[in-house]
Amino acid sequence: MTFIDLRDRYGITQLVFNTDTHKELCQRARKLGREFVIQVSGTVMERSNKNPKMSTGDIEILVEEMKILNPAIIPPFTIEDDTDGGDDLRVKYRYLDLRRPIMKKKYIVTLMDEERQILREMLSRGKAAARKLMHARILLKADAGEEGANWRDAAIAEGLEVGRATVERVRKRFVEEGFEAALDRRKPRRHYRRTLDGDGEAHLVALACSQAPEGRSRWTLRLLAGRMVALEYVEAISKDTVRRTLKKMTSSPG
Repeated sequence: MTFIDLRDRYGITQLVFNTDTHKELCQRARKLGREFVIQVSGTVMERSNKNPKMSTGDIEILVEEMKILNPAIIPPFTIEDDTDGGDDLRVKYRYLDLRRPIMKKKYIVTLMDEERQILREMLSRGKAAARKLMHARILLKADAGEEGANWRDAAIAEGLEVGRATVERVRKRFVEEGFEAALDRRKPRRHYRRTLDGDGEAHLVALACSQAPEGRSRWTLRLLAGRMVALEYVEAISKDTVRRTLKKMTSSPG
């Protein structure tokens, strides 16, 4: 008897080739390489030794006919979750590594040996910012690499006592922006200059305390913002900035 695992849309299905009834077919089956594309027909049978870990573990196919649709060069490592490929090999053949089921999940953290070492040394020293240390722990627990812990998000969140959203953000940042970005706080994409400096605030307060424009009983935020620009105290200012500034000035002691 010859047994071969066939990967199809149902998962992995065991094929059985009977040497007594199909000797020539068995010989051909033994020459199949990994990732060959084949077409088989036969009888679906109940397995005597069922595999509860497989969705198709209750059945097997006794093959009666087989056609090789496309032969394939033997890949450098098995395209499975428990692969025999090391980090360097999987990086070199990244397009093959991405075909592994585990890699089809979104935002998979796969650390290189050097990155794991950096994180472990960082945690051992314990001198980095608390946020950075937490992100290091998350990356090590989420690492789906060969030597990684490969914890699920829920387990990481519970084990490290952080929110699940934090775990997901670290994963996403690692995949989209890289190792360093996943460790450090994201820098703001825009830098905002203060609309009002000390002189500007003084001008605004003085203006608000002055007599309202003709035809108005009092100053409004919009009027104050417009007059600040008209008097060239600022190039532009929003009514929200006017409101916050006046609130800060009136609530200050003295």
